[in-house]
Amino acid sequence: MFQVDGTVPSVVFDFGSHTCKVGFAGEDLPHSLYSSNIGAFPSPVVANGGVQPAKRGIIVGDQALAIRRDDMNVTPAFDANGLVANWEAYEGLLAHAYSTGVQAASEDFAVMYAEPTHACIRQRERIGELLFETHGAPALAVSPAVVLAAYANGRHTGVVLDVGDATTTAAPVLDGTVARSLVLRTRVAGRSLSEAVAGQTRDAKIPIRPLWSYRRLMGEAAAAARDQQRAIAEADAAVEATALADAAEAAAATAASTATAAAAAEQAAEAGDEITPVSGGANGGALGGAAGVAAATAATAAAASAVATAAAARRPSASSAALARRLARLPPPVQELSFPGTTPSYDAFARLRLVESIKEALCRVEEPLSAAAAATAKAAAAAGGPGAVGADGDDSDGESDVRFTLPDGNVVDLGGPRQFAAAAALFGRLPHTPPPRAALAAAAGISFAAPAASAAHTAAYGSAATGSSAGLSGLVLDALRSADQSTHKDLWAGICLTGGTSNLGGLFERLSGELMGHHFRARVLAASGVPERRFCTWTGGSILATFTDFQRMWVSKADYEEHGPSFLHRTGP
Repeated sequence: MFQVDGTVPSVVFDFGSHTCKVGFAGEDLPHSLYSSNIGAFPSPVVANGGVQPAKRGIIVGDQALAIRRDDMNVTPAFDANGLVANWEAYEGLLAHAYSTGVQAASEDFAVMYAEPTHACIRQRERIGELLFETHGAPALAVSPAVVLAAYANGRHTGVVLDVGDATTTAAPVLDGTVARSLVLRTRVAGRSLSEAVAGQTRDAKIPIRPLWSYRRLMGEAAAAARDQQRAIAEADAAVEATALADAAEAAAATAASTATAAAAAEQAAEAGDEITPVSGGANGGALGGAAGVAAATAATAAAASAVATAAAARRPSASSAALARRLARLPPPVQELSFPGTTPSYDAFARLRLVESIKEALCRVEEPLSAAAAATAKAAAAAGGPGAVGADGDDSDGESDVRFTLPDGNVVDLGGPRQFAAAAALFGRLPHTPPPRAALAAAAGISFAAPAASAAHTAAYGSAATGSSAGLSGLVLDALRSADQSTHKDLWAGICLTGGTSNLGGLFERLSGELMGHHFRARVLAASGVPERRFCTWTGGSILATFTDFQRMWVSKADYEEHGPSFLHRTGP
């Protein structure tokens, strides 16, 4: 553990809606990562109608959750807004942070805690109660996650764009303080993209099987299953080839009909303008024009017949090519296993983890094409040349380098435009999500330090409850322009990109390009490495906790016991 002289030994906790990151202050990356979900078992009901406490404790940690257990439900500790929704689950995550995460005594280390920008006062007080009273932490400091992300990028003023799992947030940070009333959030984030990828696999009829849900077949059983797979592949390939050939014949017939009509119109126009004398009197010119139309029609019909014949001749080769592609992609034969004790929540959790792996490996953000490039791509697709996509969604040659092999051997192929389909949602209309603080405050009878947005701001940019932004760049623009104009120069120069979903390929480049189109001084700051960008908030907390000037900002346990939980807001924004 790295320790700066004159500073309080501390740990940094960043509990996100998807992953918990814990480690020692002064280090570059977290010491431990684990899921923000916990496994729990139902409490059995005794004969007299009471409820007997469950004997088995909660299950925390990725390795523990990877083991299937009967009757185990997977419960998230946080809601869709990133706020604590299940305090029992949260206490399990906190205990795991000390026992397994940092493997240190809670009484020996102060805690730097990263909280969401929209967290309420009551949640902060409850967390302080757990850390001080349950775990005996000697000191605590709470800081907004976006402020810590700005520090990690070397900025104390800027706009932080946090593309996380549950939400995407654009927050102006001014001199180390988050302007809470100007923060914009949307629920179009990593989880939305995972759902889109899951839909793609369903449409492609690719099963998502967790490791515990199947077993590989061997010997005669495998051979029999392989024969059955081949028979199904042959039938599907024949249907596919027939559909392609029928489509080609229909297109040829349509083209021939159009060409015949055009030729007739052209010959009629020529016959009316230029009459060629032939034997037969005054009507010779008209007869010559009619003969020309008949000749053109016959020639066009012959050409259409030749095209249709060629399309029909291609049926066997098309069928063979489709069959070869399907046979090459047949996964190893497996047998589905049945576990009646598996809960739906655990089954969904296990499958979602596989879908997230597909998303991280294959999904990319598409670069916007110029008009000329778009026209070229459209023409290539129409001609069946490079870049064309076949009926099964693959490239025209049947090969793609955008592939992911699942544990059961099935191959997910997102070649062509399909690799951009899920991430496209980040650059469409992003509806704003209103902060949940108002409802929580009304229910609890408490107020918040953050002032409400001014009437002028609401009139100019709309309400967070009803407004929307044009993609990630629009979310940044709306948050930035709502700040005081005197701060715009510094905000444009410090747009900090963070969050696990921000690591999608092409996202940084497209965001930078779109923002540069709005302001020539726009500068997007993002760590070059995948872990650094994903753990930016945690790294900022690690940096801040080691600042000498920050040491006076700790709330000690003695201060907490003397002044109560409200004293925690002394250091809060």
